Amino acid sequence: VRFSQLKEDITKGRTGFDKMGFDQADSRQADSRQTSSAKTGLAKTSLAKTSSAKTGFHPSGADAGLAGDAGNEDARKSVRFRDLAALAGDGRRRRRPPAASGPKAVAPEAAEGPAASAAGERLAIYDAAFSYLRGVYEKVRRQESFDLAGAFHIVRRIAGDASREDPLLVRAIHHDSLKDYPIYHGVNTAIFSVKLALSLGWKPDRTESMGAAALLHDVGMAELPEALIYKAEPLSRSEAQMARARPERSHRILSAMGEEGLPLAECALRVHERVDGGGYPGGLAGDDVPPCARIIGLADMYEALIHTRPQGERHDYAQAIREILKTAKGGFQKEHIRALVSLISMFPLESWVRLNSNAIGRVIETRPENPMRPRLRLEYDVNSRPVAEPREVDLADQSTLFITGSVSERELRSLDAA
Repeated sequence: VRFSQLKEDITKGRTGFDKMGFDQADSRQADSRQTSSAKTGLAKTSLAKTSSAKTGFHPSGADAGLAGDAGNEDARKSVRFRDLAALAGDGRRRRRPPAASGPKAVAPEAAEGPAASAAGERLAIYDAAFSYLRGVYEKVRRQESFDLAGAFHIVRRIAGDASREDPLLVRAIHHDSLKDYPIYHGVNTAIFSVKLALSLGWKPDRTESMGAAALLHDVGMAELPEALIYKAEPLSRSEAQMARARPERSHRILSAMGEEGLPLAECALRVHERVDGGGYPGGLAGDDVPPCARIIGLADMYEALIHTRPQGERHDYAQAIREILKTAKGGFQKEHIRALVSLISMFPLESWVRLNSNAIGRVIETRPENPMRPRLRLEYDVNSRPVAEPREVDLADQSTLFITGSVSERELRSLDAA
């Protein structure tokens, strides 16, 4: 794979689902202690364009002042970074794909007994996190203090299952609601961040602090008028400035919580910083952006892209990864992007995809080493009609079938109604 050509293809919009590239120059900037940080130089105007197209004030993750060991971050690499350059393009090859191996994530089917109880307990964490964060927002609006212990307790529960088929992770990926989206955004970002940290081998105490910061990083939004938060039209200059000041608002709120809130306050202040210097408010770059900020930032951006916002429809999952690579790759570490793809895959569990045959299937199994070729349960035929007996197909064993794109819930409803 020629990286220079892939970079040009991405820039000129020729990638579709079949090419994704990374700049080799990133690898020259690693030091002996930290894993390499991407330095390709994201223009501030490009990031602003991407952000405003999605939300008008796109949340983008943070952490600062939460120290920890970065040396373990390479310990659990499942996808080689250079392989990401051709994640999607190999679907059209005519040679037979290599046999699948390694750990797999399998979608939970209709569970019974203890399995159903365990799944229910995991999903209850989502509801508890939403209730806690909604209560925090209400107290901030009333200018009252709130309890940080609840955030740490929720994060410990999130970290109780590191698997990729965790029902809690599946819920965070697929649940989409414009109502209360700032609260769901905080919950989902915390789940993604904790999962990424666990996959990178972070220690429990470090993961817990980072997860609490992720859950509360955008609490400053509670001070904004709802008319601004849910505005569908482009923001005025003054509105954009107000929205852009959220990190400072969050920093002030969390700093007032005492010593325990100080590291979280530093996280909130660094929500939008990027390792290439293209973020804000401080324009920090490289090692000045703490490791936790880099993970939360990536989780935050991915979360915003795959969920509905007032100013735009949600991206499909592969498109969201491509958008990160196209507009913000230089702002994140390579191993973090690789970990995200390995954790969630290009087409996550329970998502729907269309094949080149025009059949539609639901993803029931993913593999981190082969994220473009999951196992599917085909439920619509080549004429987009529901099949009487769904059958399973493993794309890793197919030489002629490949995914052409995702299928939205709206499309499925239209097919069912036809």
